[in-house]
Amino acid sequence: IVYKKHGRVVADTPFFSELISGVENECRACGYRTEICHLDKSDENFDKLLEQIIGDRTSANLVLATEFNEKDAAPFKQSVCPVVMLDCWFEDMSFDAVIIDNTDSVYNAAAFLIENGHEKIGYLKSSTPIKNFYYREVGYRRALHRAGLAVNPQYTIPLAPSMDGSYRDMNAYLDKHRDLPTAFCSDNDNIALGACKALLEHGYHIPKDISVIGFDDMPFC
Repeated sequence: IVYKKHGRVVADTPFFSELISGVENECRACGYRTEICHLDKSDENFDKLLEQIIGDRTSANLVLATEFNEKDAAPFKQSVCPVVMLDCWFEDMSFDAVIIDNTDSVYNAAAFLIENGHEKIGYLKSSTPIKNFYYREVGYRRALHRAGLAVNPQYTIPLAPSMDGSYRDMNAYLDKHRDLPTAFCSDNDNIALGACKALLEHGYHIPKDISVIGFDDMPFC
């Protein structure tokens, strides 16, 4: 089940295409048949389709829950068949989940920047909040704290979580600000790449002037 609450994070990108392809391949190898269902919150038939899914006794459910919050997850507690959440987790969630190691991954990325001499490290933060992004920023802050470095609020820049949106928002930021850190961690690769494009167009060299680390290992990065 590909769940879209607003579609600003779950988009037609290689990350989600590879994830769904991996699920299909492994199910096939184990003798299971896979049906892909798109559950869009803006669809007029959303409630009816959701009711059909949670009442279906013939299929277990893998839910791509990237855009979930606790309220979105609540109806699946009534599912009559097993549910596994992909790419999302809550402290009090009763479902099994397969998730990314968000916090430690960004902690290691920021620590790598620190080991390479960076002391002014900023964060390219998605303007659309999801749980994954929250835990990634925790890793960034933890790395700076353990290194005795301050988190400068001016170096946390909210950007749209798409390449075009990030490019647009970073351009607007750079038009007004010249005081920048020497490195950035980013919530995802779309944000990192859009920001890099804006930085280059404003005359900054990467990584000579500013280093940038993304997240997701997208092929285009």
